[in-house]
Amino acid sequence: MMDGRITRRMGAGAAAPLPQTILVAAAAACLFAACGASYGGEKEKKKQPDPPPRRGWMDCKDSPETHPGPWRPIKDDAEQAALRKELAGKGRIAFCSNRDGNWEIYVCEADGSNQTNLTKNPAWDFHPRWSPDGRRIIFHSDRDSEVKVGPRVGQQMELEMTWTAPAHWQPQHWGVYVGTKVGIYSMNPDGSDVKLLVAPGSNGSLSPDGKRLVYEHGDTIWIKDLESGKVHPGTPPYWGGAWEPSYSPDGKSILCMTGNESGYSPTIFPLGPDGLPTGKYLVLCKGGEGCNPRWAPDGRRIVYCQDTRGAILRWVGLDEKGEGPDGFRKGADIELGGDYRDKYIAAYPAVSPCGKYIAFSQSPVYFEYKPKLEPLGYRQWSFGRQIVWQELCVMRADGKVFVQLTDGGYANRDPDWTSAGR
Repeated sequence: MMDGRITRRMGAGAAAPLPQTILVAAAAACLFAACGASYGGEKEKKKQPDPPPRRGWMDCKDSPETHPGPWRPIKDDAEQAALRKELAGKGRIAFCSNRDGNWEIYVCEADGSNQTNLTKNPAWDFHPRWSPDGRRIIFHSDRDSEVKVGPRVGQQMELEMTWTAPAHWQPQHWGVYVGTKVGIYSMNPDGSDVKLLVAPGSNGSLSPDGKRLVYEHGDTIWIKDLESGKVHPGTPPYWGGAWEPSYSPDGKSILCMTGNESGYSPTIFPLGPDGLPTGKYLVLCKGGEGCNPRWAPDGRRIVYCQDTRGAILRWVGLDEKGEGPDGFRKGADIELGGDYRDKYIAAYPAVSPCGKYIAFSQSPVYFEYKPKLEPLGYRQWSFGRQIVWQELCVMRADGKVFVQLTDGGYANRDPDWTSAGR
């Protein structure tokens, strides 16, 4: 469901084994080679070919050979049909998907129509974000890297531990080692005119005036002035890990996730007149797994993923009175109805420009762990469960009704919404 940073905290299991189809093919190839040597009378022992690279289904659609199919086809009831009709004309959503064999950037209408692959590149392209004016999309890519991200990681984007990174490479938060050419790019909404903004870096977000870029590198946050090219720390110098940054709608603060292995919380860093952090901060929630924080367009509310009881979405208001000596805000869960918490997982929220809707990535039931499912999705968590699919959905902000935008059975995540630039 989530990227390696979050799943690692939840206790991801060992690396996924090779899919059975690949193992059978490899065994058959070895047997054929041995028989061929014997038949030809060759006495010299031939060197066996290297084993095929480990490729999980979540990373490449041709492994295994038979796709397991969609989790749940789109079939709207009356309320959902009304919501989908309501969403028509409410803007466009950029997201990433691995449906074409690797991570690509897609865009669609708010009702899920006209889904289009923008990047069409063999590289890993993910984490799209619209520019404030809707005229550009920024995204993370390894297209110019010496060593590609995909072959070095498992289905959860986790580091392949048998590989030793060069000394000049720096680790990213999810365990991926990147060189100087893995970075953040921008492009037109049709995928044209791709330009590099910064490298190395990931998870970028533009300021409201489009002049600055806040992004991650090496478990820390940085701010780049796109006009001067100067780079500044995005958090106070004494601060530890920080990820997933985004500018507030008024550009006066940065929201991100901060913490360590004992807990993660959405945190706000006010900016001074110079656009740099003042040294002050506001930690909104207490520990746990407060991930994927995103602003509401009014700048007074934040939605984030709280996964202490499975991954559920939660609103927290900046006007809410803090509780306890640390002033943490309790927030309010978004109830999706019925037994949702026992069967589904929601993450990667993005609030619509009007504030009435939330796009998010939904995973189906927690499957009880089965080894044969491991090549088809994410590896198991420490409590013995795993997930396989992620579908892009949109709900009303109160969670009462939601619709699926995708149903292909692949991973569709990291949505971002715009109403501008149409």
